Amino acid sequence: MGRRIIGAGTAGEFRVYLKLADVLGHSSINTTRIYIATTGTEHLRQMERMRLVI
Repeated sequence: MGRRIIGAGTAGEFRVYLKLADVLGHSSINTTRIYIATTGTEHLRQMERMRLVI
């Protein structure tokens, strides 16, 4: 994937996080990040589903 595609996807996700923080009433995006954080195991599982892990 090109950097532009990855960047566009990341920017879209960031907007979702900002909206979620607003809905939840968090004054800081970092507070929202605590609630939506995933573990390394979850990341690996997601990468395997996307077939990014050999």
